[in-house]
Amino acid sequence: MIGVDDGGNSYFLCGYLAGKLYEPWTEADVMVYSPTGQKISEIPVNLDSFNKKTSFEQIKLDIHGNIFQLWSSEDGIHITKWSKN
Repeated sequence: MIGVDDGGNSYFLCGYLAGKLYEPWTEADVMVYSPTGQKISEIPVNLDSFNKKTSFEQIKLDIHGNIFQLWSSEDGIHITKWSKN
């Protein structure tokens, strides 16, 4: 769980594996659920170029439901922001 916004929506980081636990991830998403447990959104996140994963330390949520992700690639460090509408 990443956190809860001011509207009571819950945010979860989900990573998907193609095979065994130690293999690189194939995809990662932030899943957003309403206070009643209904899925609101699925936000794809960028995987780190070096280990093909992301972590809770790299994804932050502010109280308003905006998501920030720090990730690295061959051309450097990036920060991505998804704004809650």
